Amino acid sequence: MVRSALRLIPAALVLAALPAATASAEPSEKATLKFDVTLELERTVEWQEPFRIRYKDCNGDHYLAARGEESWKMSGKGRMLATVAGGRVTWHMGDDWFEREPLTAKAHITRAWSNKSGTTGGWCGGGDEDPPKENDCGGLIVPFTVDVTGSAGGGALQLQETRGSSPRERYDFYRCTLLTPKGVAVGSLPRLPGKVPVAALRGKRPIVVGDKKTYGPDTTPIGEGVVRTASARYEWKLTLKRRR
Repeated sequence: MVRSALRLIPAALVLAALPAATASAEPSEKATLKFDVTLELERTVEWQEPFRIRYKDCNGDHYLAARGEESWKMSGKGRMLATVAGGRVTWHMGDDWFEREPLTAKAHITRAWSNKSGTTGGWCGGGDEDPPKENDCGGLIVPFTVDVTGSAGGGALQLQETRGSSPRERYDFYRCTLLTPKGVAVGSLPRLPGKVPVAALRGKRPIVVGDKKTYGPDTTPIGEGVVRTASARYEWKLTLKRRR
C-alpha cells in the first residue's frame, strides 16, 4: 500500500521539490550589444646617465652626462559590437559585423633629451663644454588607429595600435634619443589586457575596462662605476557605453 501511495504523488509536487537553479542562473540566451567606446591612455618614460668622468689627459677630466624623457597622452573614439552568450563574449570593432573599423585616436607626444660633455681643463688646454648635439625633440600630434581585441571567452580586452603615416607629416622622432626599460618599445605600446565584467555588459551603466603597469627602474652598467637607469609607466582606460 505504501508503494502504491508513492506512485500517486502528483508530478507537480516532485518538480516543486527540485532546487530552482534556472531561476537564479546567468541568462543563457544570445544577445548582440552595441557600444560607443572612448579611450584614454597615458605613457611616460624616463632615463638618465649620471655625470661621470670618462678619462683624463692633459685637457683635464673628460666628462659626460645625459638624460631624456617622453610622455604620451592619447584619446580616441569608436564603436564595438559584443555577442554575449552565457559567460562568453565575442567582440568586433565597428558597428557592422561584415566590416572591421578600428578606433581612431590622436596622441600628443613630447620628447626631450639633453647630452652634456666636455673637459674640465688642464695644462695643455681644455675647459670647454661641447656644443649641444643636433636633435628633433619637441612635441608631435600623432594619429593612430587602435584595434581592441578580446581574449578567448571575452574575459579581457587589449589594445593594438598602428601609428599614422604621411609623406607630408612628421609622426616620429629621428634624432632624439630615448632609452627604455626591458619590455618597453621605443615607439609602440605593450599589450596590457584589461578585465571585462561580463555580467555587467547587459546592463545600462557605462563599463570601464583598463590596466596600468610600471616598468623598472632598470639599471645598466655603462662604465666608470656608473649605471644608467630607465623606467616607464602606462595607464589606459576604455569606457563602453551601451547604445540602443
